[in-house]
Amino acid sequence: MRKSNHLAILALVIFQQVLGFVWYSRYLFGNAWIQAQNKKPEDINPHDPTPFIASIIGSILFCYGLDWIMRKMNWNHPARGAILGGLVAVAFIIPSLWTHYEFMEIPYPVLAIDAAMGLIAAIVTGFVLGIWKSKPVQP
Repeated sequence: MRKSNHLAILALVIFQQVLGFVWYSRYLFGNAWIQAQNKKPEDINPHDPTPFIASIIGSILFCYGLDWIMRKMNWNHPARGAILGGLVAVAFIIPSLWTHYEFMEIPYPVLAIDAAMGLIAAIVTGFVLGIWKSKPVQP
């Protein structure tokens, strides 16, 4: 069995933050995401660090969690990692978002944008964890 590759996880956390920054920018889905919530760009407060801190902590937990599952299943291959990441997104992340968004009456376009980003992030995370392996633990 191998141990966690902390450098790969750090790179993936950074990747996920950059993906979110680009995904929710005005060049991709930011305007549609804000409009679907009947908000204006100025309604989003970029000076409050709390959502960014939560995003970083969530990324760290997700990366280590997916890495742990991959190590326990001995799925140390990029394709298997991508499949597992996709399955985790479809089985856990998206249904959780959907449930919460239904209760909060958040429109479906917001769910679609958020779910698609989560799915892509999960697939890439599994793929990279499958490629960027650490050395096996020495007995």
